[in-house]
Amino acid sequence: MWNALTLLAVSALSRAFAPRRVPPSVVRPRATPFDDVLESTTLPIVDVMPDIRAALSSEGAYVFLEAPPGAGKTTTVPLAAAATVSEGLVVVVEPRRVAARAAARRMAQSLGDDVGGLVGYAMRGDARSSERTRVLVVTDGVLLAMCREDPSLAKCSIVIFDEFHERGVNSDVALALCREAQAVLRPELRLCVRTLCPEIPQLVVLRSSLVRAQVMSATLLGDGTVAADATIVKSSGRAYPVDVTYPPRGAPRLAALLSRRGALEDAVVEATEKALRDAPDDGDVLVFLPGAREIRRVASALRERTDVSIETLYGAMPAEAQDAVVHGRRRGRRVVVASPIAEASLTLDGVTAVVDSGLRRVATIDEDTGLRRLTTKVVSRASADQRTGRAGRTAPGLCLRIFPEAEFESLSEFSAPEIISADLASVVLVLSAWGCQSVDEMLGLPFIDAPPVERLERGLDALASLGAVAGGATLTAFGQTIADMPLEPRLAAIVAKATDLPSALRVAALLDEDTAKGGDFDLAKRPLDPRAVSRLAKRLGKDVDGPGDALGAALAVGFRDLIAQRRGDASYGGTVYLLANGKTARLDAADGPDFIVVADAGTGDDGQCRIYAYATIDREELEPYAASSRKIFAVPSQGYAVRARDVTAIGAIELESATAPQPAPEETVELLLETIRDLGGVRKALKGDVDSLLRRAELSGASLPPIFDALERGDEEILEEAVLPYLYTSLNLKIDLAAVLKDALAAAGVDIDALCPERIEAPDGTRIRVTYDATGPCAEAKLQQFFGQTTSPTVAAGTPVALRLLSPAGKLLGETRDLAFFWKEVYPSVRAEQRGRYPKHPWPEDPMAAAPTRATNKALRAAGGGASAPASKRAPKKKRKKR
Repeated sequence: MWNALTLLAVSALSRAFAPRRVPPSVVRPRATPFDDVLESTTLPIVDVMPDIRAALSSEGAYVFLEAPPGAGKTTTVPLAAAATVSEGLVVVVEPRRVAARAAARRMAQSLGDDVGGLVGYAMRGDARSSERTRVLVVTDGVLLAMCREDPSLAKCSIVIFDEFHERGVNSDVALALCREAQAVLRPELRLCVRTLCPEIPQLVVLRSSLVRAQVMSATLLGDGTVAADATIVKSSGRAYPVDVTYPPRGAPRLAALLSRRGALEDAVVEATEKALRDAPDDGDVLVFLPGAREIRRVASALRERTDVSIETLYGAMPAEAQDAVVHGRRRGRRVVVASPIAEASLTLDGVTAVVDSGLRRVATIDEDTGLRRLTTKVVSRASADQRTGRAGRTAPGLCLRIFPEAEFESLSEFSAPEIISADLASVVLVLSAWGCQSVDEMLGLPFIDAPPVERLERGLDALASLGAVAGGATLTAFGQTIADMPLEPRLAAIVAKATDLPSALRVAALLDEDTAKGGDFDLAKRPLDPRAVSRLAKRLGKDVDGPGDALGAALAVGFRDLIAQRRGDASYGGTVYLLANGKTARLDAADGPDFIVVADAGTGDDGQCRIYAYATIDREELEPYAASSRKIFAVPSQGYAVRARDVTAIGAIELESATAPQPAPEETVELLLETIRDLGGVRKALKGDVDSLLRRAELSGASLPPIFDALERGDEEILEEAVLPYLYTSLNLKIDLAAVLKDALAAAGVDIDALCPERIEAPDGTRIRVTYDATGPCAEAKLQQFFGQTTSPTVAAGTPVALRLLSPAGKLLGETRDLAFFWKEVYPSVRAEQRGRYPKHPWPEDPMAAAPTRATNKALRAAGGGASAPASKRAPKKKRKKR
């Protein structure tokens, strides 16, 4: 993850300051410069300094320090650690680079030294240290690089995690690796975890990765210990009262502000103007916004509406610009518009008012594209309280929250750990480089919150597609190369495999979080400072020469699964694309290029995946990623008949296709079996009136072949074996499963049509259909067809068939299984009602003596047969007179 220069610097420092084992009983012969500073400090942390030093003096110490803002933990505890342990590096881990530089600077100043002397720092692309350095402030990414280079951390004596309550993914992984080193490789290694939260939620205390985790809340224990191997030290802070105000009743919630363009920025600008008017002692104003885009908009609006100096502070700014805001000389009153990097470890002198947007950026992964996404989320109550505290560091203060008080009460207590929702491809790369050979080994590390298995597996798949891992989680030579680069894996692969280095560096600079500025959907149209490309090239140890215009070809190296083909126009002027991974995405721009490589996309609340950044790529440039194959497929509209085509494709994108010869029967049948399984099994895939046949077979009382039992139990193996000959005959799924079952019955000597026929003969000689449902066998016929019949028909050796006797118009007159009873008891009332309605049809007084028929009275008379008397004669119709 980090460049060679940084790794060499870290390695040299580590080798220079490897500690020798010194028993804790050894007393230092003289005071150190660190002792002198500690004796002169008046910060609240001094009250618990003896406890801290006593805890850190023990080999293998695991210390939790609870301290609110203003306690002095960031700059005092590392000096106490260096004074307690005489040799080896005291490594202080800060989650943000600006905080790391500020902490190193303050500690060096307190020692009367320059940064790089007794106190140094190391971060991506920037390091200041020397052989004299005892305290090294690093970002969590640098600590991961140190763990990867030397899993035992043999050159470090104490590792201190600052602001751990933020629960960044790198900090969680780094602590897990340090705990593993302490448990297995370096039992003398000391660890200190610092947090400002009044509670340490769900701390996992482990003796080694092999011991089951014990989850507990540290504040539940009154004796200052957690489990058997961790110690809690609590310190008070120094903070002045802060008056918190909310907008008037009925003000919109944050979701409403985010849903309307410009509403968030307008609300923040209005609150900032109020803060300038009401800030105690006319102090400076610190404004919290989720990211650089909102910061630039609000800063621009404020510059138009006030004469006060407007400064910005966010992670992607150059280090010099950040340090100028934090340490620069003040010239009058100012407003600092900042991202959450100003929440902790930074003291901005003069701030007495805070404007809190209540929002932050959270790293997540888009499920459709697999890309890392920064989504805007509401903060936790702990984070909101922390922001409020920035107004009371040096004097009484004021905090204006732009969201209603009821919304603050509904916020979650703490922020969720980033490791639960983030893209873990970079984490998997680090852990593989550290030595993990599988996902199971990664999960065996002592994480406070274990990363989700599916996230780790997805990250592993992403690395495998880049060629970075093979055989589980084992790094390839290429994987080792990109692990050493200070870029996320996709961008590292682009640079490492570049045939056009200027284009690759330009793409990396456009997308790297340190240099990305946003802008047009088309990366080629986004502005980019050439110096950003030069800085990135220097950081990577590369020489850049040339403009770099082939952005699509360069991007495809790391984003081949996101190559996309235009599929048509979308509503409201958009363009629809099919991605190589099989998903569809929308570009909110008309007439998009035929082929693009998607660099940034995300799925919104409406379920639509939208493209936010892309690079155009020519058809010829896609050739390295295209693969030719013969595609065998089943056509549902043709009864799943099997066809074949020769296809040249990139994932789901077919570039060329031509009809191929019919597959061999074995290939066809294999695909048909797969199709049957995809459709839910033999019973669901094949047609036929199976339910009726099963009822006939059950009613027959015969001994049934095994396929019937397999059908009831859902034994697909037996069912597939039974239908296999029919698949070879038909070569499609136009197979009647009922016919298959009948064939099985016939092979077993069961004549199902004789036992339970599908049709029976009515007394008039016609054959009528018998249905078999849950109530038993049933047949329908006109009532007159059963004249002369005194017994009900039967099937299966005596089971009566329910007769549904119908009127001449087909309406139900009655249903019976006892025909003699029906003629005697029911028919007289039916005759009385129906003979007037259907006078043309016979309604004899004695149906049991009448001949069965479907004919009318007229037809019967013409044939020489008798007919029942009509109910009445109709009067002749009167002729209508013509006018």
